[in-house]
Amino acid sequence: MLPKWHSKESLVANFKFVVFSRNGLDTQREIDRYPLLVKYRKNFISAVSPDDIKDISSTAIRENITKNKDLVKQMMNPRAYEILLDNCSYFE
Repeated sequence: MLPKWHSKESLVANFKFVVFSRNGLDTQREIDRYPLLVKYRKNFISAVSPDDIKDISSTAIRENITKNKDLVKQMMNPRAYEILLDNCSYFE
């Protein structure tokens, strides 16, 4: 995943990330796999998804955003979907 990021060092250096564990994945171990993430470990907050939150990946959202907006809307929190509509170049 990390090798595909555009401007990855700038992103991890300047922004905070909340990383939700999915399918029992150890997020700290995943961070340890990438020296760049280790360097900016303080910018990563590990969290456990509440049971009532759907297991949705950003990849699934990106893959469907131009094909099926209704599906994406169902996948997301309503406010997050509004923010996506207002700020995402995929919808232009």
